[in-house]
Amino acid sequence: MQKRHIIILSLLVSMFSGCALYDPDRGLFVSSEVQTVELQLPETVPAIYLPGFIYPATTLTDSQETTIASSGAYIPVSHTYRFDETDQMNLYLSVFESFEKSRVELTRESDSLNSLRVYFSEAGMVDDGIKGSALLLRASIEIRKGFRIYTREVDIKSRSKLTVAGSKNDAIRQFVNQVSLFVGDVYSQQG
Repeated sequence: MQKRHIIILSLLVSMFSGCALYDPDRGLFVSSEVQTVELQLPETVPAIYLPGFIYPATTLTDSQETTIASSGAYIPVSHTYRFDETDQMNLYLSVFESFEKSRVELTRESDSLNSLRVYFSEAGMVDDGIKGSALLLRASIEIRKGFRIYTREVDIKSRSKLTVAGSKNDAIRQFVNQVSLFVGDVYSQQG
């Protein structure tokens, strides 16, 4: 019986490894992490300027309420989940590091003829019914290639993967992949 408990505990620890643990203001397992993805991009992608992402003045939040049983008493617990500044920075770093890992040079020159800009119309946590909270990311991605500008709308809703952090990490990976597909489409075109 003891061996079974150790196996179950090991599985739980491995599922939640890397997640931030309990924060009394935010809840259990709520912080995202940088998600580095190796991108499949054409070799014709030049150095790209990648400024910080633009977010709306307010981001979406979702409040979840539950009851915890402790010593025979039932204690109400409520948390409000957000896509906060730490998560926003992790999203930016995920795109940045994924490009670097895929050998795309990033430049700090804002007057570059090649740039990638991201403007979010909505970002944050939303209620996903009995599944809990989901991360919603709606953005317009703009690529400047020489003197031409290309835009694409991205709409991602990542449902909870056991934890709020899991939902955020999944959405970040999806977003990085959508950016990669768009960059690949633009830079595989002639002209």
